[in-house]
Amino acid sequence: MPKTGVNATGMMASLALAFIHFLYPKEYLAAYFDSALAAGGSQVLTDRVAPDFSWDDLEAISRNASGNCGADKCFWRSTSEPESVGYLVASAGYHYRKMKRAFKFAKEILEGECNAKHFLMDPPVLVQNVSRDFLDQLNSLTDNPAIRIGLDNANKSQRSIFYVSDPSLVVQKVKVAPSPSLLFGYTQGKRQTMIKEIPTFREQVTVPLPLLEERLEAARKALRCAMDRKETYWWDIQGLVDVEGNYYHIDIDSHFWQEDKQRKRRKEAEKDGKGKKKKKEKKKKELTNNFQAQHDKIGLFNDMIQRLTQPPPVGYDELEYEKW
Repeated sequence: MPKTGVNATGMMASLALAFIHFLYPKEYLAAYFDSALAAGGSQVLTDRVAPDFSWDDLEAISRNASGNCGADKCFWRSTSEPESVGYLVASAGYHYRKMKRAFKFAKEILEGECNAKHFLMDPPVLVQNVSRDFLDQLNSLTDNPAIRIGLDNANKSQRSIFYVSDPSLVVQKVKVAPSPSLLFGYTQGKRQTMIKEIPTFREQVTVPLPLLEERLEAARKALRCAMDRKETYWWDIQGLVDVEGNYYHIDIDSHFWQEDKQRKRRKEAEKDGKGKKKKKEKKKKELTNNFQAQHDKIGLFNDMIQRLTQPPPVGYDELEYEKW
């Protein structure tokens, strides 16, 4: 688990900082001291997520297992419940606030208003005072060859997921994704991969194709519902389809990058001398672009439904990939 050797004064300062920082949401994080002694007799400060969590429950720690990683986050299975529970881990400086917003969006909008499915189980929690050695250990266990898809430079896939300049991590408890499953994504690389995998996945589906279509149509309506409530929810939209036709929203925090970017541009427009008029014009243009982007992504989702539920006649080839 992440540790930092400090003296008594440093320990009190760290504890005070942790208390202030975690006052909200205090119910999800408990920073406390281990009474163990480090080498040389110095006390060790350990910041942990809430009492029901242990770093030893990550397979990265208990089994030195490689994580399944994207560009910025990694997933490790739980040691105690490996078939059903896992954890997302990321550098907190870039992700903590957005993952908090994503959990709220998932519970209140996706699940609460749109009857959509997702994998998030608990709010994300923050862990501070993470040592360089611990970050290096996690970085040595990151693995995702698929990250090369869609990247301009394959070497980007070798960069560190966890930033050594950021001594804090965010950890979130999630459900394990079903297997087999089909990944839906609108970027060129992800969509091309999906189309190649559709024939094999279709054979693994356990429900009749009309029922599969019915469930995916319901998922499309839920996606439309979410977009109606969050105009930037088209950005980097991704999901998994299981063999029963259930669709799960994933990487929900991604669209907040776009939302924040647009909000920043509107503020800059207001400061540009023409004030509210320019801000209004900027907002109108972005709303139009968002509306168009939403329609494009719904179109891609419909394309996935058609490809999955309407296989080609016997003797005909599957439809090939076409750039959208």
